[in-house]
Amino acid sequence: MNDLKATAKLIPDNTQAFLQISLLLYSMGDADDSLTNIRECLKLDPDHKQCHQHYLKVKKLAKQLENIRDATSQSRWEDCLEKARQILKLSNDPQSATFVYRAHSSLCTCMSRGKLPAKETIDTCTEILDTYHVSDAEILVSRAEAHILNEDYDAALADFQKAHESEDSQRIHDGIKRVQKLIKQSKKRDYYKILNVRRTANKPEILRAYRKLAIKWHPDKYEGDDKKKAEKMFIDIAAAKEVLTDPGLFC
Repeated sequence: MNDLKATAKLIPDNTQAFLQISLLLYSMGDADDSLTNIRECLKLDPDHKQCHQHYLKVKKLAKQLENIRDATSQSRWEDCLEKARQILKLSNDPQSATFVYRAHSSLCTCMSRGKLPAKETIDTCTEILDTYHVSDAEILVSRAEAHILNEDYDAALADFQKAHESEDSQRIHDGIKRVQKLIKQSKKRDYYKILNVRRTANKPEILRAYRKLAIKWHPDKYEGDDKKKAEKMFIDIAAAKEVLTDPGLFC
């Protein structure tokens, strides 16, 4: 790379050097710098066939990558998935391997964050990890979140712990703590069943379920004959709400 950059400066109108630099950057997964250098080639020779072909390809790819970044930052998960799939269609040569991997990783991440069906997300993330033989922390965290949605807490914990081997970050520490609390909670009395909510229910969903059942089973308002049953149900419902709205579950 350094040798090519030197010749690009020393030899006038060295379109071939800029083309080779751009191709190398592309193979390294740097779309933006690849685009910058291929533009230098076209400045020297606007009719250069190879530079023009590569320019069109890199320009599209760089735009799609920018779209993925924007969609992710704005939580537009469907757009993220669409752009990732477009990159996979666009990048079908050996030099595009880095971008193909990045697109696959984005698929896994956006499926997980977009709360797509858990099994579909798990299968997609697993296929990527197996195909590339990697322990990518981002993909492992995304698969862990899908396992949580699927209420498979042991699998989620295993993924977070494996992700921790390659990335020592706060999000992974928080994920491990959260799953450990869910595992502990799942071994206790089934408060989720008492409130008739999913184990992945958030705090507002739990409170809505509590209020609905509290009205039904409040001893002073219960219209049935079995007042003792109403009292017991009301106590259970209140206990379930107290435990499941523990801030530690939603950190």
